[in-house]
Amino acid sequence: MVQQTSIMAYMDLLPELGHRQLEVYKIITGNPGISDLEISKHLMLPINSVTPRRKELVNLGVIVECCKKIGLTGRTVMGWEVAR
Repeated sequence: MVQQTSIMAYMDLLPELGHRQLEVYKIITGNPGISDLEISKHLMLPINSVTPRRKELVNLGVIVECCKKIGLTGRTVMGWEVAR
C-alpha cells in the first residue's frame, strides 16, 4: 500500500523528474525492497540505464536504501524504497 505522504511527494516531484527517473520511481513505489537489477528487468532496460537514474533519485532524497538481500545473481544487493 502506498502511503498518502508518498503520493503527495510523488505529485510534487512529477514536474522535476525526467522520463527515465519517473519510470524508476514508479517501479520502486510499487515494489519496496526492489534491487537495481530487478528494476532493470521490470523496465526491460540494461542495468547501466537504471543505476544512474536510481542514484539521482537517492541524491534528490526521493528514495532510500531499505534493506540488503540476496539478489538475482546470488550476491548481496541493496533494496530501495520511497523515502518517508
